[in-house]
Amino acid sequence: MRLVDFFCFEGWIPERIRLVSEGGGETKIGMTKRDGEDSSHRAWDRLRSAHSFGDCLITISTGDLSELEEASSGLVGGHAYAVLDVVEGGDGLKLLKVKNPWGRKGWKGRFSPEDDSSARNPSFMRSIGGSYSSSERDNHRVGGIFWIEFGDAMVFFDNLSLNWNPKLFSHRSVLHELWPLAQGPREDRYSWGDNPQFLLEVRIGRITDALHLSSPSVWILLSRHISQTEREGEGVFMACHVANQLVGEAGRIFKPPHNLRHRCIYSNSQHILVRFDVDPTQDCPQNSDETKKRRAVYSLVVSQLEKSTDVRFSLQVFSTAPYQLYHSPPRPPYLQEVKGRWSVEKCSAGGSFSHDTYLLNPHYTFNISSPTSLHIELKCSPSHSCHIMVANGEGRRRERFNFSDEVISSGSYIHGCSFASSASKLPQGNYTIIVSLFQPNIESPFLLNVYSDKRIRINELIL
Repeated sequence: MRLVDFFCFEGWIPERIRLVSEGGGETKIGMTKRDGEDSSHRAWDRLRSAHSFGDCLITISTGDLSELEEASSGLVGGHAYAVLDVVEGGDGLKLLKVKNPWGRKGWKGRFSPEDDSSARNPSFMRSIGGSYSSSERDNHRVGGIFWIEFGDAMVFFDNLSLNWNPKLFSHRSVLHELWPLAQGPREDRYSWGDNPQFLLEVRIGRITDALHLSSPSVWILLSRHISQTEREGEGVFMACHVANQLVGEAGRIFKPPHNLRHRCIYSNSQHILVRFDVDPTQDCPQNSDETKKRRAVYSLVVSQLEKSTDVRFSLQVFSTAPYQLYHSPPRPPYLQEVKGRWSVEKCSAGGSFSHDTYLLNPHYTFNISSPTSLHIELKCSPSHSCHIMVANGEGRRRERFNFSDEVISSGSYIHGCSFASSASKLPQGNYTIIVSLFQPNIESPFLLNVYSDKRIRINELIL
């Protein structure tokens, strides 16, 4: 039974590890290690851990094999095999005991029933318990059972599938979602604002119990809904990134952060599993009220490499501790869109505030009559770095700039897209927005989107 089949029929949590042959030798298909794929070391450690845990069913599957490769190896191309045992001898010999569910056609290489020298190999004999009689080999041959060294398995098998019992987790939930093609840009390299996002809040324990706090395990399963068979290399490449958030300040992530809690590798697999343990000392900030329970809050951001179609998916969370899973808050509901341009001819390309010409940059003004939440996005060519600054204003262009007048800032200059949000509601008054590029005298169009929870009017202040 394949990984996906077992998930569909039984609901066990699927985990896939791609096996990649390492070393200088040529493999059957010239495989090389790719970024993010498990090394043989990590794959073996994960395999041993899963087998020793008990609540895990393990299969291993081949990729495409030529007729010659099938005949010489005894294996079947595009076929899944059950892993019955995982053994590591004292001298480092790593062995898998594998069964072909067809009950015939097994491995013909080293340590197989066809290898008469196996019984004379002391390392092999010690690893399997000291006995491997000719009758046992015959039974294995008929039943499609064989031993194979893990290095050989790395060459002839493509994927390792672990299927975990969901009852290992006392807390579970699922969300079913649609990500329309029209939602957000084709690539999200510069902005995650339109990506599906969720907040995960895990409850740990009380502060007074800090020395005895456990580290709950959290598994996140992103499952892409598919309606037709996909070949290897086809399909949508997706990921689920995890970022730490502060309790009480958790919101939507707009700028992809550098220091993610977990940066997921993009995959076109139907199921993508993200695993981590909550660190009570790092992920759970102190709370002045010792009667309150500690909480760790994370943003879960679903991402695609290049959007090309509508995507339906499910997001399941499994945890050993209680948690809440909900959608990240959206932008404020009212949007005013402004198209503008930094122009050398009109002397409006002043560059960053380190230049004397900064105040030549485009200015916009708005007035709010009651406390208002604000979120601003500035988009330009990815080849340029841009910035947003909101300052107290009087409905006219600023003649001088003081950092003390700054109300909101997008921070560092960022390529392609900058974001600025009010940490709390802005009090009533007049405000001025200044948009700039890092370098002066650059001709470039831009798009300024101002979101607010009350209707406001944005007006340009002409130079």
